[in-house]
Amino acid sequence: MRVAIAKRDMSGTKTAASNIALEQTAFLSAMGHEVFVIAENFGRYGKDRVKIAGGTAVSTFNLPLGFGKGRYFRRKFFASRTQAWIERHHMDFVIGHGDIMRQNLLYMHNCVHLAHERLTGKPLPADHDVGRMHGELLRNGVWDVLVCSSEMMRADLMRRFDLPADKTTVIYPAFDIPRFEASKEERGRLRKDVRERFKIDDETILISLITSGDLRIRNARGLIDAFSEIASIGDVKLLIAAKEKFAPFIAYAKSCGLNDRVIFVPPIDDAKRYFFASDIFALPAFIETFSRACIEAMFCSLPVLVSPFVGASEILTGESRRFILPDLQTQNIASGLRTLIENPALRRELGEINHRRAKEFSAGDALARLSELLPRQKL
Repeated sequence: MRVAIAKRDMSGTKTAASNIALEQTAFLSAMGHEVFVIAENFGRYGKDRVKIAGGTAVSTFNLPLGFGKGRYFRRKFFASRTQAWIERHHMDFVIGHGDIMRQNLLYMHNCVHLAHERLTGKPLPADHDVGRMHGELLRNGVWDVLVCSSEMMRADLMRRFDLPADKTTVIYPAFDIPRFEASKEERGRLRKDVRERFKIDDETILISLITSGDLRIRNARGLIDAFSEIASIGDVKLLIAAKEKFAPFIAYAKSCGLNDRVIFVPPIDDAKRYFFASDIFALPAFIETFSRACIEAMFCSLPVLVSPFVGASEILTGESRRFILPDLQTQNIASGLRTLIENPALRRELGEINHRRAKEFSAGDALARLSELLPRQKL
């Protein structure tokens, strides 16, 4: 079977959507299918990553940056060029990631309308390029099954766009378990290396927010506010890792009197180093349709404190569900952090529960769900 996977931007090496497209490429290639990954931007390493996964990278014409018709026009241009390529090369099956109008499986990775409403309290402007594209795609596009990242996402899209339940499903974005496996000795060594690098004592409780996304949506300021309330209870520090310009957040932390208590660092490919150095993972986000970072933290045996608007909260079990925040009020975030800081035995118990639970969500499991959605007569 000839399969096309369309994603406009494949340049990211840390974004969940790009990694999911590559996992699909490797999985379908290993099944004997001929896979073509179509993108406008592969960046420096994207084509090599597609090749390693067993696929063929296809670049569409990239409009010059100075082209004056706007980002929405660029998105529609990519969709039309991709559709023309798919028809010209007679693809048997098409997987789209929110950038084209016709596909068999439509994977959506974000709820831009809900995110804007959660962040600002206002409806998304009608001329927002991604929102406009998603609206047209979900109302008028052609697809057999919509794959959502969480039940929260599925419920919002079904309600907002009046979608039939039988055309939607949820496949939780899983993660590459071997990347996060480590012996007790290696965990200890990585923990020591990271802590020495950032001058964090062995006894210090380290709270971490690790993300590849927007720190406003992840509510970094709210976390800093909560941290400022509990910073005096002991030797505690906060580490924030993100692909972001940190200046406004650094200034905010300083304004809260936390100059040397909040550490800002860039993301790294080997994210387990940050997880092993940490004692608590916190994500009090306004919204996150899933959060691979959360499930990775769980696998690395960390207790997690998350908002009810984080899709990964749906998979928490047992005592860990106590640490799904009731809301984003500062005092509730601070209270959850305080409980975890003051109870090392509880942290260990939750870490063990989370590790066992995260093991159920390997990339292989997610891809097995994908295989159930492929046409049987073509296999």
